Amino acid sequence: MDSFTPTTKTQAALQAAVQDAAAAGNPDVRPAHILVALLEQTDGIAAPLLKAVGVDPVRIRNEAKTLVDRAPTVASASASPQLNRESIAAITAAQKLATELTDEYVSTEHLMVGLATGESEAAR
Repeated sequence: MDSFTPTTKTQAALQAAVQDAAAAGNPDVRPAHILVALLEQTDGIAAPLLKAVGVDPVRIRNEAKTLVDRAPTVASASASPQLNRESIAAITAAQKLATELTDEYVSTEHLMVGLATGESEAAR
């Protein structure tokens, strides 16, 4: 991920995912955290994108939130939660897609595709 250059929206979603994981006491940031953050962006593209392909974004958000709620917690997290292996894979896939499309920045659309093509519970 050396050349990872996110858009402002992508960066905001990733920061929100880290903050949400920290607030919940989760030791790591999972794809479900990222998906929830993307779907909670009020002026983001994630929900309209899901609607466009005939998927209910509220249902997907609720399912992702359930996964987040089931994530392990730690009693006292002194360090900020780190991206787990699946989240890194999703971001790497998003970066690869952006590169293939000759896009300069990794957008939330790229990130949605990266999440969807992964092997995490959130991808299912």
